[in-house]
Amino acid sequence: MILKTAVQDKLNYYLSLQERCMLDESQRSDFVRTELGYSGEQSFVEMVGDYGVILWDATLSAPYLGSAQFDVLLITGSKIIHYDIKNFKGQFRFAGGRLVSSYNRQYDNPKHQLERAHSILERLMQQSGYTGKVESYLVFINEHFHVSGALDDSWLMRGQLQEHFKRYKKSVVQEYQLEIGRLLMDYNQPFDHLNQPIRVPFSEVQPGVRCPECRRLVRIDFNGKIYHECEKCRESVKVTEMLRASLDELYYVKGEPFTYREAMEWCGHPSRSTLQRLLNQHFIKSGHTKGATYSLREKK
Repeated sequence: MILKTAVQDKLNYYLSLQERCMLDESQRSDFVRTELGYSGEQSFVEMVGDYGVILWDATLSAPYLGSAQFDVLLITGSKIIHYDIKNFKGQFRFAGGRLVSSYNRQYDNPKHQLERAHSILERLMQQSGYTGKVESYLVFINEHFHVSGALDDSWLMRGQLQEHFKRYKKSVVQEYQLEIGRLLMDYNQPFDHLNQPIRVPFSEVQPGVRCPECRRLVRIDFNGKIYHECEKCRESVKVTEMLRASLDELYYVKGEPFTYREAMEWCGHPSRSTLQRLLNQHFIKSGHTKGATYSLREKK
């Protein structure tokens, strides 16, 4: 059971820019890293979904130890298990205490990050009166990742996960597990300002509605049509679904609430009544004049 899912505003920003502008090299690299990180975590969460309560993407703080980001926290049985997910691909080796790729790109030993996060999690649970066991593992989720050299027992390769999961039992979630999950969520203090995308000026981003299937920007005839057939992929999609997705992208691309006028121009001047209905249903309005703005409701 997923009690908390990942918030992916950064990934949504880059996805929303597709077909709308050109990214420079640093932006493309940041996009790839962000997308790989999310897909790796998503793959792992799907594997452990039946084993207990899951908190996906949490930032916890402990007195005198600071804060740490936790990719996946699994509450199963009477244990809390922390998984740090890495989606590296290719051949790696250890050199000078660092992880080095076949292209000689160096990474800090992820063991240190894991140990620090483990200490913070243990301290938090101890001060909360939790007496169960806390475990931490480093998961290399990509099946095409290979590393030479002695590995720590807390490191798990993709091929080891099936055997690792045998220690858990699929069972109905218990109330005490949910209580632990809610307690951890109370400690969650995301540092979103430290994980921002490399932004493109809003004025340089091309507006418009895109096909949700092929991701191409399209021109829509809004004269009473319920469905639109994409000229590129020939997929037929509800116009309201395309508009809703476009409004979401406007919010991500701008990075702040937008006005009704901006929404109308971004979407290519659809029906006023349709646009207002979508804004009322899926966005939070602030203000009551022409300067009122709309922000995206939290998605459940």
